[in-house]
Amino acid sequence: MLKATALPASNFQHHECESTREGDWIIYRCPKCNYELWDNWRTGALEVKNPKLEIKHTGSYVPVEYRAGYENLN
Repeated sequence: MLKATALPASNFQHHECESTREGDWIIYRCPKCNYELWDNWRTGALEVKNPKLEIKHTGSYVPVEYRAGYENLN
C-alpha cells in the first residue's frame, strides 16, 4: 500500500487573492500572478485558470451590501 505524504507548508508561497462578483460567479484573482478561481455560487461549479500548484492562494468574498458592517466594527 502506498502512503501519501504532504509537503510541509513552509515549502509553499502564499498569495492573497482579491475577489469580485460577475453575475453568478465569484472570481478570486491573484494580484501577484495570473491565477484565477471562478466559483459559481448558484451551481457550485469551480473553474481554475492558470493553476499554480506550488503557491497557496487564499481569499474571501463579502457582498458589497455587507461590507460596511464589517468595516465599521467597534
